Amino acid sequence: MHIIRGVILPIFLGAGCWAVGAAFLPLSTVVHFAALTGVSVVVYVLSLKAFAPQKVVQKVEAKEKKAVAKDGQSNRKAELKQKADEVIEIGRRYIERLKTADNLIEDADISAQIVKMGEISKKIFEVVRREPEKASEIRKFINYYFPTTIKLLQSYADMDETILKGANIDRVKESVAAITDKIVLAFENQLDRLYANEALDIDSEIDVLEAMMKKDGFDKNKA
Repeated sequence: MHIIRGVILPIFLGAGCWAVGAAFLPLSTVVHFAALTGVSVVVYVLSLKAFAPQKVVQKVEAKEKKAVAKDGQSNRKAELKQKADEVIEIGRRYIERLKTADNLIEDADISAQIVKMGEISKKIFEVVRREPEKASEIRKFINYYFPTTIKLLQSYADMDETILKGANIDRVKESVAAITDKIVLAFENQLDRLYANEALDIDSEIDVLEAMMKKDGFDKNKA
């Protein structure tokens, strides 16, 4: 519609000059005819520039690009949320398996560490739920650290249930028990890394705030 207007409207305006001129001027004279022709040409040229199809097309294209960009952002957000939901669902199943291992293991110290792992894991996936773009930051955690931890704990639980005793069984159980502290630390570090950008932003805000208070003299105690 805008493009058609840019082409047709100048023609109508130019023709309108002839209609108005014909009502008030005798077109039988060469002078009047030439004058009206000149006026109509000027009106046509000016209106053509004012309603130039090129400008209209550019505006339409700009709106279309903006709409496409907006749709692209919406699609990107939807994709991020979908991936985050998938990661969170995997994490939920892993947490359930942690609970299962905890129920099978009698050692109180290991059980306490498993509880910590579960609590930290819930916080990790809560961050991903709030900020889906961070799902990619826990890829290695969800693909390696978490399943490997469950595998080790399940092996401990299986050996804990056996009535047999032996050097290999004792050695494996001791090794798993010894690494649980490090696993908890790894989980804590993964959670901490998710807040790296926020920590940097807060540090920057504090620096700016302190500079402003110093500049305005608000950092000094009243005498």
